Amino acid sequence: MSRFRLARKRVADASCTRARCIDVAPRKSHRKAHRKSSNRRGAILIAAIAAFAIFSMLAAVAVSVTLRARQSCKTERDLMQLELLCDAGLMRATQKLSMDSGYTGEDWLEMPLGDSGKTMRVSIQVSEPAISASTETKDGDEWSKVIEVRSQISGRSRVPISMQRTRTTKYSAKQL
Repeated sequence: MSRFRLARKRVADASCTRARCIDVAPRKSHRKAHRKSSNRRGAILIAAIAAFAIFSMLAAVAVSVTLRARQSCKTERDLMQLELLCDAGLMRATQKLSMDSGYTGEDWLEMPLGDSGKTMRVSIQVSEPAISASTETKDGDEWSKVIEVRSQISGRSRVPISMQRTRTTKYSAKQL
């Protein structure tokens, strides 16, 4: 028998001599409990989807912050490398000038950096200083050479960027 059909139940009554038939309907509380549990299942599903959405957004933000921090570290590394390349270029120029006073500069370094698609370039230019009042030093000596070193890193694999640093230094004949 189905639980939703009326069930017949024989109940013996102590006051009556004969048995009588009583129609008993299924309990309404059972239907209400069934509805409540199905409503709870829907509410739990919605809460689970909302929690999943929140955790997904948090994960996306964490990945974004991590990628930005990594890109920032790469940029700082490249800037430090540019500074070191400028220093190396100045040292090379002073060494070349000490050996040859007619040295005018060169494109010293031009090389690709592995598979990343980046290239490094260092160019050195040596020139005579312009004649002005600012060319005199404190001791009265004049500057004999102006050295300009330009270092450049261009072409990153993901972010096409070009960074450049230029360092200009004046040297007197006494320093050379």
